[in-house]
Amino acid sequence: MKGAAYLFKMNPQWNIALVKRLGVNGAARVMNLLGVNFYSSLSAGTLISILSQIYTTASTVMSLNMVKLVYNACKQLGIKMSVDLAHPNTAWNVLHMHLGNKRIHIALTKEAWKWLQRILGG
Repeated sequence: MKGAAYLFKMNPQWNIALVKRLGVNGAARVMNLLGVNFYSSLSAGTLISILSQIYTTASTVMSLNMVKLVYNACKQLGIKMSVDLAHPNTAWNVLHMHLGNKRIHIALTKEAWKWLQRILGG
């Protein structure tokens, strides 16, 4: 399986082709079956771009399993992450995380937020 991860890392166009064909979730599922963390196979900029497109609103919530995959990818790629409480009287009145230098917001389940807070120490 390490061979599959290496091939996807060395051929980023495969990631893009897979996403175009199956969508992000489908591509992630296929790569997971191959033992490859889809998100770790992307560049930092591509990862942030894809996540910001999927999780564009506070109503699209990331699960604990997904947070773990994204956390591992961000750690590997050197992407900053932080957790934040809800912002009252805004669209982001939900538990969420910030990702990257631009601090994109991604809503989290309570379980995912607690796990990430414990891991990040915040």
